[in-house]
Amino acid sequence: MTYVGKYTGSKTLIAARLKRLAMERSLRSLVKWAPLTDPEPGYTVIIGGVWRLRELAAANLRFIAQQDAPRMREVILAFDASDEEATPEEVAKLTAHAGDVPVRVLTCTPGQLRVARFWEWGWVYAWMNWARGIAESRTSHVLLHDLDAIPLERSFFERRYDMAVESECDFYGVSWYEGNGVETRDRITRTYEMVMNAAAVRSNFKPIDGFNKVARFNARTFDFDTFCYMQFVHRRSGYADTAEGDLVHPSQMITNVVDLMTGRLRGIDPTKTNLPLMPVYLIAGGDPESARSIIAKNGSTQGRSIELLGKTLDLSKYRRGHWEWVRGQAERLADRLPGADKNLAHEYLEYVERVVPE
Repeated sequence: MTYVGKYTGSKTLIAARLKRLAMERSLRSLVKWAPLTDPEPGYTVIIGGVWRLRELAAANLRFIAQQDAPRMREVILAFDASDEEATPEEVAKLTAHAGDVPVRVLTCTPGQLRVARFWEWGWVYAWMNWARGIAESRTSHVLLHDLDAIPLERSFFERRYDMAVESECDFYGVSWYEGNGVETRDRITRTYEMVMNAAAVRSNFKPIDGFNKVARFNARTFDFDTFCYMQFVHRRSGYADTAEGDLVHPSQMITNVVDLMTGRLRGIDPTKTNLPLMPVYLIAGGDPESARSIIAKNGSTQGRSIELLGKTLDLSKYRRGHWEWVRGQAERLADRLPGADKNLAHEYLEYVERVVPE
């Protein structure tokens, strides 16, 4: 039989299903939740994070602390870390960036880490971390906030929450999802910055229902992204665009950072990666050394690479047009930083400006 969508033949569909089913079986019992019997009003911001990139969470908390968000009850940081890794001292250092905003840090059990590290797939960590945050939330709604999404507009969270409640949608995002067999007519919203009715989700679904699922409906085939399968069967999704200036959110930066650090460079597009933004995020998170090191070590601008996180990032094929977009994003973030941090961020950007090919 011929299919349309993600998979066009039986062999590829069956192979993908079998591989994903093996994942699902091992993940099924990793996260559990119960219905919310008496949810608190308001919303919880959930950030799923990579512990070794906790400086990005620090940068995020620094800006979340500036949000005008009276109905935000707390921020949950769900990390892929054990209690031994996320020590009380490190957690206190991180959460200090949040000011008066209540923050809870969730660590993983040995079993969760063992299974997640066996698969070592970014979507396993994304699902597990967000699902753990949803399971621990006490509010009727949650806002799934990306680690590398920095809110700049002070009422951003409150407006997204208001729009979600007024829409009466259980999944409310920033745009319709397209790709992997999903079309806009399916009315599935993207996960990032999604406001989710946690009470409805925990009553109607199990955590594993949110994991990436290979599926077929009639002749259409899908590889559903995180929480997309839930939406396909639930049919209560909506969206509204974000406004320019609401937040800085470069796509694929986290996955590119992990690829760079592990040496798996296949996912990094040398012509338009957003990795040159990373040192500005680190400055915002209280770690200026990466930017200082890049400026000091390279010394001259004859080369077309920078040393980032102990690895060499080749910018010889970098597109000037994409760099101008990246620099615009970085400048919006840098301009919100205080004196010394702001100056260092702009000095770093001026240096990379000379490294990027004309």
